[in-house]
Amino acid sequence: MAWCHLHPHVFMENLLTVMRPLDGTLRWPMGDKRVGWVAGDDIAAVAAKVLAEGPGRHAGKNYYLSTDVLNGTEVAGALSRATDRTIRALIMTPDDLAVDVASGKVVIPGNVEANYATSMLEWARQTFDGRMDYSAVTTDTVATLLDRPPITLETGRAGIAPISRAEVRGARSREWRPTAGALSPKPTPDNSARACCASLRALSALP
Repeated sequence: MAWCHLHPHVFMENLLTVMRPLDGTLRWPMGDKRVGWVAGDDIAAVAAKVLAEGPGRHAGKNYYLSTDVLNGTEVAGALSRATDRTIRALIMTPDDLAVDVASGKVVIPGNVEANYATSMLEWARQTFDGRMDYSAVTTDTVATLLDRPPITLETGRAGIAPISRAEVRGARSREWRPTAGALSPKPTPDNSARACCASLRALSALP
């Protein structure tokens, strides 16, 4: 059976869900370690292209998709610039995070299955101790396959659209789901990063 493996690393959209800054603070349980980042629109566009072009071109390929490599301090800086608000990074260890989860200080979202939550902590441990260093690299895979620049966190800095408090509260009240256009093979390059930054800006403005 023909196969092609897409390696996405960390989704930028996690900054709106399980990694969302709270009270102006981004928790980063990997010390000063950098990780690779990729936008959901880029993953979907690559997947659509692979499926459309088929095994003749893509069979047996491993595509590593990270378009940014940033640590907690760098992510907080990018979000601060994008939202015009100070977002600080709280640098932690995986053990710190485990203690906070056990004490209830950090609550795992209800839609995160228990085994997957455990795997997230294990990933943080392997990142912190260096076992994931091999994956903390950017590649030109997205740009090469899609023939356009990839999405990065910084591309969301310009033209941030305003979001009303009612819209943000509505988003908070329902489970997050991908947008209807998530599988479009040619997304606007800065949509995902712009949406992340716009949503964080609105969230940070709430009382």
